[in-house]
Amino acid sequence: MSVRINGEELPEAAILTELQRLIQFYKDHLSKAEIGRRMPQLMRAARDQAIGARLLRDEAIALKVEVDEAEVEKSFQTMLKQAGNSINLKALAAKHGLTLETLRDSIRTGKRIDALVARVTAKAAAPGGDEIKAWHEAHPADYRMPDRALVRHINKVDAEVGRAMTLDEARDRIADLLLHQNRGQALAAYVQRLRAAVTIEEDDDAAAVGAENDK
Repeated sequence: MSVRINGEELPEAAILTELQRLIQFYKDHLSKAEIGRRMPQLMRAARDQAIGARLLRDEAIALKVEVDEAEVEKSFQTMLKQAGNSINLKALAAKHGLTLETLRDSIRTGKRIDALVARVTAKAAAPGGDEIKAWHEAHPADYRMPDRALVRHINKVDAEVGRAMTLDEARDRIADLLLHQNRGQALAAYVQRLRAAVTIEEDDDAAAVGAENDK
């Protein structure tokens, strides 16, 4: 899938990264089978999010969004500690075409994007009780006790396994999901305005995937 923004190629790895993030989030809310059924939509969403991420990056840089340099340094030092030493970190950065200095710049840019996103989504409405209840009633299959047998001792399993979760048991998970969706809608509207100001091109394969996902 080839995507170009103002003539600049969007790396396929950026799309795959967004897909992994979506799967990681939704695996806490949807069954594995449901995620599989929704994979075409998730692929489409991942592509759109990768485009949006690039546009947000460019916008954050253009707006010169301020970040705390102490936080940039903290993140850099965390990476350094995980790598073991500067030589290892330099080698890891080189694999991504970065030097230690451009790695710091990348960290700084990431925090600028985070700050811009936080600014845009700060006013997203939290879901109300009626909205949470309606979602629970409309998606009963998504809110059940763990489907893995919880063995207490040999030949005895927890009788709670597999039963439907009550509204109170599912409330926090649903609230988290709906707030995430509300923030996503606020961010999507902002990104849509950014998209309107650039030229986005896709090759035939990408267009075909998009058409298939819209079915």
